[in-house]
Amino acid sequence: MDEADKGNETAELTLQSYINKIRKRANTTLLVTGFCYNCEEEIRNRLFCDAECRDDYEKRENRKPR
Repeated sequence: MDEADKGNETAELTLQSYINKIRKRANTTLLVTGFCYNCEEEIRNRLFCDAECRDDYEKRENRKPR
């Protein structure tokens, strides 16, 4: 396997990982409630206060058995 093959394989694995994440999100629909789903801070028109809360929530959800 040459360098080009290795690069293509890495790219394919990365792309598949992103596709799987998007499919998983599509199956989980969160509704705007006025509160952050992670820290429960009051917010308007969003699901999370910031990227850190979103990432924490997603990490916790990914650890739950399905």
